[in-house]
Amino acid sequence: MSTGGDALTAVNQQILSAVETANHGVLGAAGKQASAMLAQMASQALGMAIQDGVDHLQQMLTLDTAVTGKALAIIVGGGNDQAATEAMAKATAAVASAIQDLEQIGAAVGRIIGDLGGT
Repeated sequence: MSTGGDALTAVNQQILSAVETANHGVLGAAGKQASAMLAQMASQALGMAIQDGVDHLQQMLTLDTAVTGKALAIIVGGGNDQAATEAMAKATAAVASAIQDLEQIGAAVGRIIGDLGGT
C-alpha cells in the first residue's frame, strides 16, 4: 500500500497555509485590539490625573478664600495684622503651587498622549 508522498506533502502545505492564515488573522486583530485597549485605558488614567489636579487647585482656591476672609476679619477687627498677612501669603503660595502642579500634569499628559499616538 502506497502512502502517496506527493499527496501527503500537498495536504501538509494546505494545513500549514490554513494555520498561518488563521494565526495571522487572530494575532493581527489581537495586537490592534490590545493597542486600542492600552490607549483607552491610558487616556482614562490621564484624564483622571488632570481631574485630580483640577480638584486640588479648586480646594486650594477655596482654602485661600477662607483664609483671606478670616485674615481680613482679623485685620479689620484690630487684630494681629502680621499673622493675618502671613496666613494670606501662605494661602496664596499654596494656590500658586497647585497651579504649577496642574501645569506639570498637563505637560506630562501631553507628552504621554503624543507617545501613544505611535501605538
